[in-house]
Parts: sequence; C-alpha cells; structure tokens
Amino acid sequence: MEPELSVEPVVTPPGQDDRPVVTPLGPGRAAEGPGRATMRDVAALAGVSLKTVSRVVNGAPTVDAGLAARVRRAAAQLNYRHNMTASNLRRGDRRSFMIGLMLEDMANPYSSVIYRAVEDAARARGVGVLAGSLDEDPARERELAATLVARRVDGLIIVPAGREHSYLRGEQDMGTAVVFVDRPPVLLGADAVMADNTAGAAAATAHLVRAGHRRIAFLGDLTTIATAADRYAGYRQVLAQAGLPAEAALECHDLHTAEAAQAAATALLSAPDPPTALFSAQNLITLGTVRALRAARAQHTTALVGFDDLPLADLLDPPVTVVAQDAHAIGTLAARILFTRIDGDTTPPRTHIVPTTLIPRGSGEIPPPLTARAENGLPVITTLLSSAPASSGQPSGHGSPAVPPESSTAWLIPSQAGGLEAGGVAALTVYFQLLELRPKVEICNLTAALASVVLAENVVRAG
Repeated sequence: MEPELSVEPVVTPPGQDDRPVVTPLGPGRAAEGPGRATMRDVAALAGVSLKTVSRVVNGAPTVDAGLAARVRRAAAQLNYRHNMTASNLRRGDRRSFMIGLMLEDMANPYSSVIYRAVEDAARARGVGVLAGSLDEDPARERELAATLVARRVDGLIIVPAGREHSYLRGEQDMGTAVVFVDRPPVLLGADAVMADNTAGAAAATAHLVRAGHRRIAFLGDLTTIATAADRYAGYRQVLAQAGLPAEAALECHDLHTAEAAQAAATALLSAPDPPTALFSAQNLITLGTVRALRAARAQHTTALVGFDDLPLADLLDPPVTVVAQDAHAIGTLAARILFTRIDGDTTPPRTHIVPTTLIPRGSGEIPPPLTARAENGLPVITTLLSSAPASSGQPSGHGSPAVPPESSTAWLIPSQAGGLEAGGVAALTVYFQLLELRPKVEICNLTAALASVVLAENVVRAG
C-alpha cells in the first residue's frame, strides 16, 4: 500500500481536459458513521494514497489506469461525492466551472428560453448554471448577485431589475465576468445583448397603420424598465411619422401582469370612442389583452399586435400577430460572450443588438370598422375629387371624373400637412379600379379602401 501524502494541487498538462470527474448518482454503501463519505474513506477502501484519490477525482491524466479504476470503484461503492468547492479553492486558476444567471421571472416564456439557451451553451463546456428570478426587485438583484458571487461563480448573466449597477465593479476587478441581457448596464462598463426594441415596436405600429388604423392604443410594461421605454418610443415615432395624434387616453403604462393588462384593455374597449387596434408591448400584457378581447367579443373586430411571441399564439382564434424576439439567439450570444470574457478577452465592452421579426398571423391584419375608415378617408376623397387636374382622358361612363394619364398621378397623394405630393401610383390604381365598380360598391367602402391606401403610402414615405 502506498504511503499517504498530503493533498496537493494538480496542474493538468496543456491541451488536456481539466474538468473534475464527478461520480454519477446511484446506489452505494455509505461510509461507516454519520455523514458523507470522504476522500480518506475512498483511499482506505481502494488501498491507495489520499493523493492518488485526489488526482483521480480531479481528472489528472497521469494516474495508472489500474489505480484509477480501483479508485472509481471504491468511490461508487461508497457513493462518494466530490467536494467541488474545496477543489476549486486549490485550483491554480480558481475557476468553479459554474456561472450565475439572474432572470426577470423563470416562469415567463421569454426567461425560460433564455435560461435553456444559456444552459445548453454552458453544458457544452462542462459548466453548471445557478439561476434565480429577480421579480423586478432591485434589492433582490443585489442579494442574488452577492449569493452567486459568494459561491465563486466564474461569471454572471443578468437581466437587471435595478437602474444602477456600479456595485458589481469590485467583482469585475476581481475577475468575475458580467454580461447584461435585455437591458443595458448603468454606471458600469459591461457587455450587453438586447433585442432591437424600438425598431420592433415601430414595425408593429406601422403594420397597424398600413391596415388603415388611426386610433391605436399602447399597453406597456413598467415605465422604469428600459425596454418598455424603448418600445413606447417606437410606437410614438410611427404615430408622428403618420401624422397621427398621440392621445393619452389610448396609452396604458405600468402593466406588469396579465391581470393588469386585461383590466386596462377592458377599459379601452368599453370607452365611448374605443381604439380600433391595440399594440401590447410585452408577452404577458398580450395574454391579458387577448382575454379582454375575447370577453368583449371583439377579437375579430379589433386588431392586435403583440411584442414577444406567446406559446400557442398561432392556435388562437384569430392567431396573434407578434413582433418576435429571438430569445434563444440572445441567450446563446450572451453565454458565448461571457465565456469569451472568462477565457481572458479584455477588449472594450460592447452592446450587441439582435433584430426582431414581425410575424403576421391574423389578429394584426384585421381592418378598422367601415365607419371608422369612412370617417378617416372622406376628407381625403373630397380633396382628391376637387383637386384633380384637367385631363384629356375619357369619362368612365358613370359620371366620375376624367381619368388622367398615369404620368400625372401626383395629385392623388396628400402629404402629412394636407398638401399634395408625388408617389401615388398604388393609390391611383386602386382608386380607378374602384371607380369602375362604383355601382356595385357602397360609397363608404370606396372611401375606406382609398383612405387605407393613402395612409399606407404616407407611412412608407415617412419611414
């Protein structure tokens, strides 16, 4: 039997896998006496030195294969579990092969996808993940960060709840890598991975404007959340570009639960002058909004576009149109950046923007009611008919104005200020097609159809 020696740190030769070997869970005989089996128990049963056991469980490749097999059999028989914390303290690089993940709410579909993406990336490197929810509580954020750092995690991925993150600077200085997700760090230099929230919200709002809507309500998350502010900015940006007024009565903020969103959407839909379309700027808000629409039996008459996809959103009636974030790509990229920092990358921190995708499914393509479309379009029709230039074209046979040649279509498109601009070939085409069918179509339908096209043209040009 080899003489027992004191435990010493083991340095693995370059190019070798230095991850420690962990005995799989399974039935086994516990060491005599209370408590877990120790490394000394394994050494005694295997008939080897304590140092040999240490080298085997730490993955040293220079141990004789026969000795290593004896140690593993003894460890399995005793149901031995390696003390990773103690081992990490003796490692030369002090790595724990653990990272911390701090999410808004593990139950939220967005957070769960982020978690899985990070876990998959970590598992490929033999790294474990310790995760927790922050519930939009800055105090909880600091508490959980301190807990994870105390457990010697190699890095942190954070969806922050607080608005100031300088408390992490000391941990960064001591080598803890930090990457922010979904929201940028404040008063701290760190990498961040976020969706293009402003552009995504603008795409959602413009989609509704193109469908002919002029009264579009906004339902948003807590105003203290950076992403909520960005999405609201995208919504307001498109309204301004389309020449539509921003109405406080159509804006609902600080809706952080599905229940709050349902109550707000119900109030909007029951108002004397309800919106014809809704933009819900977060997935739980969309869930509450869908419930309100169904309760009011307005799901087929009021348009809806949500930010963030929902499970089974394509199976609802109507299927929900969404601006989808690629949460898996965001989580994967955040993990990749974190591991790059852990491996020694010292380049300046960057903010990485991941594009969003508009997914039309049905709810966002519902047109406004004919009465609303007629009200919006009648002044436009009046202007078009009164402003038409003289033309050598022939009358249509129904008392309609003469048809000007295609080269003189400039007068058909009103500007945002109410004047006339060029660029209306699409509106002209639809207009004259409808004129030929006018005996078969009510005047309100003609008005609404042309108004929708004109409004869409203005939005396209303004964008």
